[in-house]
Amino acid sequence: MIVESPTKAKKIGSLLGAGWRVEASMGHIVDLPADQMAIEPQTYQLTYVPSERGSSVISKLKPLAAEASAIYLATDPDREGEAISAHLKRYLRIERYQRVTFNEITEAGLKAALAAPRPIDRRLVAAQEARRAADRLIGYRVSFPISTAAGQSLTAGRCQSPAVRLVVERQNEIDSFKVTDHFSALAEFDGGAWTADWQTKPFLQGDDEYILDQRLAERAAACRAFVVKASAEKPVAKGPPAPFTTSALLQAAGATLGYPPALTQKLAQSLFEAGLITYHRTDNPNLSDDGMAAIASFAEGQGWQVSEKKRRWPLPEGAQEAHEAIRPTHVEDRDGGEDDKQKALYRLIWQRAVASQLADAVYKTVTLDLAADANGESFLFRARSAELVRPGWKVVAADEKSDDDDDEEASNGRVPLLQPGTSVTATNGKILRKATKPPRRYTETSLIRKLEQMGIGRPSTFAAIVSNICNKKYVVVEKRYLVPTSSGRAIVGNLVGRFDFAEYDFTKDLEKRLDLIADGKENYLAVIADLDQRLDVELGKLAAIKPAHPCPACGKALRLVTAKSRSFFGCSGYRDGCMVICENDKGKPGAVVERTDTPSEKQIAYAQTLAKETGLSLTEDVLGSSKALSAWIDTSRAAVPPRPASEAQCAYIAKLIEQKGLKPPAGWPDGVTSDVAGAFLTKHGEKPKVKATRKRKAS
Repeated sequence: MIVESPTKAKKIGSLLGAGWRVEASMGHIVDLPADQMAIEPQTYQLTYVPSERGSSVISKLKPLAAEASAIYLATDPDREGEAISAHLKRYLRIERYQRVTFNEITEAGLKAALAAPRPIDRRLVAAQEARRAADRLIGYRVSFPISTAAGQSLTAGRCQSPAVRLVVERQNEIDSFKVTDHFSALAEFDGGAWTADWQTKPFLQGDDEYILDQRLAERAAACRAFVVKASAEKPVAKGPPAPFTTSALLQAAGATLGYPPALTQKLAQSLFEAGLITYHRTDNPNLSDDGMAAIASFAEGQGWQVSEKKRRWPLPEGAQEAHEAIRPTHVEDRDGGEDDKQKALYRLIWQRAVASQLADAVYKTVTLDLAADANGESFLFRARSAELVRPGWKVVAADEKSDDDDDEEASNGRVPLLQPGTSVTATNGKILRKATKPPRRYTETSLIRKLEQMGIGRPSTFAAIVSNICNKKYVVVEKRYLVPTSSGRAIVGNLVGRFDFAEYDFTKDLEKRLDLIADGKENYLAVIADLDQRLDVELGKLAAIKPAHPCPACGKALRLVTAKSRSFFGCSGYRDGCMVICENDKGKPGAVVERTDTPSEKQIAYAQTLAKETGLSLTEDVLGSSKALSAWIDTSRAAVPPRPASEAQCAYIAKLIEQKGLKPPAGWPDGVTSDVAGAFLTKHGEKPKVKATRKRKAS
């Protein structure tokens, strides 16, 4: 059986027992190469290469697969896992296999999985590859042109860019917000034992939202003699929050435990691999029937009241409902995890899952409407209190906490039930000075909630999206809140209005189309070709836009270059011979830096060696100019016939092809050149140590 992680392999191996060998793929074994787009034109087929880690995994697993009597591909039960299984089948050259998935790593979960093997779902693989292709097209095709337009190095992303846009637009709202000072009033009774709030609505005119008249608020606060106009006492039931989806878990762990999304995701992965919780990448807020039954049985054993009906929550728009909500695999275990962080997260998951199946919490609420007359003006006050009389689900969990919750919740104390017509005297009155507040900046977790609401990203990508924009310094975290940087603003400024993928609705619709590929209702080629054609049109329009910082010599774009010791603006036309460099003057091009065209000693030495090998003439004029010498070297190298690969190179390439199942280099085996062989070995393995061997023999 092949799973994804060593921890999971160890756990499953202990459950399966003798006769089985459980190995780990260590995640993806292949990826798209970083130095090229790796998407075939017209067909949009992806070109994969084994990663460095993947190559060693392939070498290890291929002989094991050849010897096995049966092979079970048990990678994660999602699109990424399906793609990993497809790649394992291809690169391990597996002919016969069984694809199995499980939502929990328990004896029961494994038994059910082994009883229901299936082929690899090519629709899920196509959906994963379509998402990968869309990301690669946008990143590769758009990043360089917008960097040129903006004058600095930027990267575009299908989900990354809309996420940065949300942060930038929220900051713009905050920056343009104007504070409004306003007033209200509070009446205190029985020495402050309970209070009542002034109802300002009757005094608002037109579109007014607040009381701006301080004297009016002072008159309200001066009221002392009140008469009860209406009173009511009734029970109010409050149901529990839903069990955790991935997004909800990331948010709750951030608000309650202070965990950043990436940490929560890592901890949840560890808990799942240890068999303590069900699969943690899900957008379904509902538990399975077995899960609900297990929790109900446990709760009844504890003497807790269980909900009379099975609880179901509405699915978020676009939810796949492939897996149940997150819950403990053994509800009787109240604690789980190897360290304090894992234990705290497990406890949070346990509390939410168990609470979801318990009865409503019931409150006794009392509401009083109090009227007062002062010099011909009538003022209405309202007091409301809620007293918990039946805890229900609150025996195990507290109210849901959010990053957007206010620091203080209004409370009127314990309000007595008074009959209408009863006179009551306030012991004090206060004027409340208030001010409107700008919207809060996003935290990492509240941004994830917003992305989910807008249909941008999926459970497996939420944490990665946020980590990505932070790592690239498009946003920074200041006291838990996300603040856009100048680079983040540049991304938004250069994408919005020019590219569809930066628009929220387009990103949401594209996400839906990618999902439909998994259902067989959309075609991979049609979706990716449509995106590529849109980029053709939009990039064509972008090409007509003048660069933000044109080169004073050739007119091409100057781009900010950040080196180890300093930053400067360099001309994007350097390949065409423009050598202009400008100082970085607070983010804008400053004075032109004088540069010489003198070639380096290394360049001269290489040219002289090349001249001896080729017999070509190397004049003093050429040697006096770096630009001219570079052109001479390029021409001379083209005149040199390619050298065949050495025996050592060929032997090592043959070994790599056999061990890793790699595609042979061009010209293999007899026509491969030394340069091609060197590039192949640099990419896929170490170069053979020919020189070192010669030195040892000489010594």
